[in-house]
Amino acid sequence: MSKEANKRWDCGAQLGEKIRRAPADAVRSSPKPLSDATGTCRSLRKLAPAAKKWGITQVIGAESVGEAPTQDCLLADAKGKNVYRLSALTGPFARGYRDGGNLGQVPGKAGREKNGGWAWASAKCPDGQSPALFTAASTGLGEDDRLKVSADFERELLKAFGSDMAALHGCEKPTLP
Repeated sequence: MSKEANKRWDCGAQLGEKIRRAPADAVRSSPKPLSDATGTCRSLRKLAPAAKKWGITQVIGAESVGEAPTQDCLLADAKGKNVYRLSALTGPFARGYRDGGNLGQVPGKAGREKNGGWAWASAKCPDGQSPALFTAASTGLGEDDRLKVSADFERELLKAFGSDMAALHGCEKPTLP
């Protein structure tokens, strides 16, 4: 089944090799102070003072793994409630996200939802790979529950997170909204 999926979606998987490790599940991890962020969230430490203005004081991340095609950093408020999710998608995951249309609108290299709470950036990757995709999304369930930060702060989140994750995968700096 893996061979067929690899062939159909051009995953570039190294089939038949043992799995060395998988990144920890960020959703099940405990939050830590933004100023002490490590792993997928490490690049956001410098944004701690600006994030505090939006009520963001904690992060939940996972180990940064160059082989991982998707990686997240969750931003949380003082109560530990997740309020924003930064995601990095590479290879077939980035291509599938753009082509799928069900998960969000990502027209062009970069953009931002008019009212905020959803933004994306892209980075050119080596060897003809699909461009990497970086997203910043408010995690609230309804309009009244969603944290919406300024366009400038959202851009800074994508710049810090996207640049770090792009470098990890050998991609160029991201094009920002």
